[in-house]
Amino acid sequence: MRRIRAAIHVIGLVVFTLASSSVLASSNPECSVIFADSHSSVDFNHTVLELARLTKDYNDLPEMPSTYYMAEYAKLPKVAFLAKKPSNVTADYYAKIHEQENKIAKEPSNEGAYLELSNLYLQGWYAKEAIWTLMRAGREDLANEITVALKFELPNSPGNYIENLSLFLNKLKVDREFRDAFNVTSLDTVRQNHWSELELAAARLKNSNSTTDKVAAKKMYHRLGESYLDHLMYQEAIWSFRSANDFKRAEELQQYVLEVLRSNELIVSDMYVGGVTKSNVYELAPGIRVIAKKQSGFKTGRQNPNHEVTAYKISELLNLNMISTTVIRKINGTNHSLQVMIKPLQGQARWLDYNIKNSTSTTTMDIFDYLIINQDRRNEMGPHNTVVRMGAVKALIDHGIIFRPYYILRHIPWLKNFNQNIDVVNDPTSSIKNNPIDPQLIKALEDLDLPENQKALRDIFTGGRLSPHYQMFEYRRRELIRAL
Repeated sequence: MRRIRAAIHVIGLVVFTLASSSVLASSNPECSVIFADSHSSVDFNHTVLELARLTKDYNDLPEMPSTYYMAEYAKLPKVAFLAKKPSNVTADYYAKIHEQENKIAKEPSNEGAYLELSNLYLQGWYAKEAIWTLMRAGREDLANEITVALKFELPNSPGNYIENLSLFLNKLKVDREFRDAFNVTSLDTVRQNHWSELELAAARLKNSNSTTDKVAAKKMYHRLGESYLDHLMYQEAIWSFRSANDFKRAEELQQYVLEVLRSNELIVSDMYVGGVTKSNVYELAPGIRVIAKKQSGFKTGRQNPNHEVTAYKISELLNLNMISTTVIRKINGTNHSLQVMIKPLQGQARWLDYNIKNSTSTTTMDIFDYLIINQDRRNEMGPHNTVVRMGAVKALIDHGIIFRPYYILRHIPWLKNFNQNIDVVNDPTSSIKNNPIDPQLIKALEDLDLPENQKALRDIFTGGRLSPHYQMFEYRRRELIRAL
């Protein structure tokens, strides 16, 4: 009852505020227009009640591990609940926000645009951004009303972190650097969410049986590619243009990236990269940053830069679009693998991480790891060695430990007890019938039987057909095809 009374009280306050805009205009003439238009209204009734219901349901759920974003927890009720998103949020939702931001940039005195933008943010449950937008318009009075309402109704709202909105509001008022930083971060977050929604929508359309949907998917991927390119995200642009079947454009960008990796000056970055091996990060061109790895481990080949390139070439042959461009280059006389770094998804809307149930990327990853005998991706630490990029799509990294001699000896086809596979964790054959599999991956595995693809595959491995790595890969590939 207290929540209902509070919601009714807030609605009444807002209606009163909107109705008395002419009175407020006399005390704040610069912002009077923001509520003057007939379409100017904030739908508190829907937004506040929906958010209140969301918080109540969320708080009623039991606590869960902090690692809830991992696939192992995908079926927990709290994760399923966090996957919920506002009904207004679609692929075009963020485009509308960009449109309003551009309108404000061109017409900073168009106060109606601020209200429309604030409205959009509230509909998407972006409370802090809505308040910030009203502050930009000079309407601290309404920003305060929203703060009071949402702080009361949403003490622990998932994803918005608005439990201290009063402190946030005060900081906006007095701290110029905080305002500038929040504005940049907020817009970057919205941009990433926009790309992610497009990625998800395009993937759904691409997997549809409808020809119209597939055409729409290609257009959406092309739109993504252009947007990524505008922001110098070359690898993401390459993958998007491929998905749009614009292979000419993708190949042009691919050749440019390869040329940069092979010949541009290596400028050491101060970016820190964790992990077992000591890796360096270099800037080679605007938007192109690479991670460099060299051989490690005495005689054991524990980390082999050539394996990084092998994994990349196999993924390209299978059209996975999951491993970024990788080459071998000498640095100070020593071979290093250089791999393009992917922009990770940060500050994403909470529902983007939980598209696991209908996603094929995890199964594709497991199949790929099975083929290259990669046990480093999953161990007692759980799944790792991935980068979650736009659309909650996985990019695969760290392939310096694949086709290890110990495992090759245990898996040569003609050895006894071969089917007693020690790679149980990564072996997808025990679960693939219960998980979604990308039909294009199945076709790619089958197409490796074509003469031209067999030649390309043998060329990847030193020793060609006689390479034990090649023999192991082929044995596992045929086992997979039979199982699928």
